[in-house]
Amino acid sequence: MEFQESFTDADIQLLNQEFEDNGFIGPVQIFQSDVAAKIALILSHSGPAVWPKGYAADSRDYYDIATHPSILERVTAILGEDVMLWGANLVTRKPGKVHPWHSDMETVGGVGRTVSVWLGLQNVNYNSSLQVIKSSHKFGISIQEMRHKTGVDRSNVNPEQVLKWAREIDPGSTQITCSMKDGDAIFFDGNLWHGTDNINLTGTRKALLIQYATPNRPVKAPSYSNLDWPFQFRDDIRPPCIMVRGTDKFGVNEIVEPPSTSSNIKSWIVQLDLPLPDDPEKGWKPHRIHSGNSPVMDRLTCHASVLSPGKTPHPPHKHAEEEILIVLDGIATVLIGDGNDQQSKELQRGEFIYYPGGQLHTIRNNSEDNITYLMFKWRNNLQRHTGELLKTSLVSHITEIESDQINYKQSWTVKRLLQGKTEQLSKLHSHMSILKPGGGYEPHADNYDVAILVLSGNVETLGREVGPNGLIFYFKGEPHGIRNIGESNAVYLVFEFHNNFQPIRYKRLIKKRLWKLQEYAARILPPSARPKARQIITALTGNRL
Repeated sequence: MEFQESFTDADIQLLNQEFEDNGFIGPVQIFQSDVAAKIALILSHSGPAVWPKGYAADSRDYYDIATHPSILERVTAILGEDVMLWGANLVTRKPGKVHPWHSDMETVGGVGRTVSVWLGLQNVNYNSSLQVIKSSHKFGISIQEMRHKTGVDRSNVNPEQVLKWAREIDPGSTQITCSMKDGDAIFFDGNLWHGTDNINLTGTRKALLIQYATPNRPVKAPSYSNLDWPFQFRDDIRPPCIMVRGTDKFGVNEIVEPPSTSSNIKSWIVQLDLPLPDDPEKGWKPHRIHSGNSPVMDRLTCHASVLSPGKTPHPPHKHAEEEILIVLDGIATVLIGDGNDQQSKELQRGEFIYYPGGQLHTIRNNSEDNITYLMFKWRNNLQRHTGELLKTSLVSHITEIESDQINYKQSWTVKRLLQGKTEQLSKLHSHMSILKPGGGYEPHADNYDVAILVLSGNVETLGREVGPNGLIFYFKGEPHGIRNIGESNAVYLVFEFHNNFQPIRYKRLIKKRLWKLQEYAARILPPSARPKARQIITALTGNRL
């Protein structure tokens, strides 16, 4: 069926019947292959603010594709006039890699209707296309639950096993490889059994997954540390959803405005519930929190990691990004430098270290228990501050504040911990705040990004309660306030990321120099030569500068 500006009633009826019978429609060409390749490049440079499928709420590039008429008209024909966009992310698979067979965790069962769109962008062909079990959305059971019942490991679920299970439910079941190419899309029910292999010899396959639902469908962020049945969901994240058609009459989801063209980030809160899952086999397990940009930084990432006893995540290494490592639990040994010049320092809960770009470093767990730490890493591509820059800085014993140091006449006490200019920030500042019960400040907007890590107590901000190990990030220019809603002091670390970098305006500088040259020529050249000199210099100082 070719795309039209709108579908007729007969088109909608046929499309719905096909979707209901098979659980999917397509492949449908949405973009030419060269356009799909450009989209893949653009989307590779965006990042979510809150959770791995939050790209559409944080990046205008993702949002614009998710609302492209060729896609949205078909989704509307299936879901009706009220359409909520709740998920979007780039799915990549290197040659030989498998995306195991599954049913979408967020959309298994429940009220409302859902549609997922799998859009091929790069290196998509028969050998790397989506595979489905036709009509499996009607089985009433997910592949994950089937694996749980039969005791089959996720990595051992191959197409033959999946088809065997399907035929035990419906003997007429068939497995289909959707023969696709770059720019093609499949529209499918999230309950459908599906998976992908990239058996191409070369080329990373890239596809865009976009997910929609009727607004009466509650959307929860799953715990990606547990991909097995029964599914587990996170209480600390409310996925941002956008109404792309119609209205929300139910109020069961966090409905937000579409991202603007000027910024693809929003302030966010993540409550870390320790202990976080570990990986005893590998010895190190990172938990991604944020990856994207901000008004201050071209790239900002944040993750929490669990390191097993006797382990290190990597040998001493260095990179251009600057970073801060904060210990959340246990005793960590940070290693600075390499070889005979290597130094080691121990850090406990709430203590941290700042690494400038180019500093050799790593972390090791020399204790008998897991350690958990938080990492901020950032870069600014075109900005290089000079002068006296902040060096590698270790901040320890920060929680040891005597009672006589607390100013009880004010609602909070502040202790400065770190401050200085870095190569990529005009100022990096850190302090510890002790907020009395009931104390706080009203909403205001800062001219810099702010990260807060709650060490103890309970605070309220942005309409959310945040307890110990809660992480808050306010982006530059976004109003925010905070208040201690507990019965004891709230103690938290604050990190401020300033950037008042003013790029050198080379064109204006050159133009001023040429104007000076014109004045100089008018003084030293004979009168007969001045008109020609003025003509040459005027041409050089034209509007193109």
